[in-house]
Amino acid sequence: MNSGVRFLQPAQMNTDLSPYNAPAQAKVFPIQNSPRFAADPISIDDLYQEASASSSVLGHALRELASAKDAIQGSLAALKREDLIESDDAMQQFQAMLPELFCCRTLGDGFGAIINALRFSFQNAGGIPLSENQIGSMGRAVERLRGEPFLDFDSAVQIITRLEDSGLIVDPPAFATLTDLLDVESFR
Repeated sequence: MNSGVRFLQPAQMNTDLSPYNAPAQAKVFPIQNSPRFAADPISIDDLYQEASASSSVLGHALRELASAKDAIQGSLAALKREDLIESDDAMQQFQAMLPELFCCRTLGDGFGAIINALRFSFQNAGGIPLSENQIGSMGRAVERLRGEPFLDFDSAVQIITRLEDSGLIVDPPAFATLTDLLDVESFR
């Protein structure tokens, strides 16, 4: 009674391990310190090609951060030419981008914290033009955020501390009033 179904028969394995039947050893070439295999860093635009082309939050943030970086570089270039008005104009353009970037804070707490610190830096400056050191500090923060949009909060605190070290006041304007009030209350 053969219904066309055949059962598999176990195949005999070649267990001969003589040298002429041994598989060839693969050659291993170290790639560390080899100029032929030098690792080039991957740009953020290459890493997130589809995100930057779409209307996703990440894509929007990357485009805005690229524009912000250009505005800051333009401001620094104008300062080198001693064109204070053009430099300030470029920083005002950057400042106008911050509310839009704030809408992208869903990328993470680090992203939101840095954007908030930048916004409060402008508010606390009260319209007084920023120094070259302060503008450079903002530029480094934007560049880092563009390279690492999912930055964790602890790393963001380090960046915010560098903003403060450049002389920027990164806390909300009402924060100073609140701390003054708390200091007065503690003396009663």
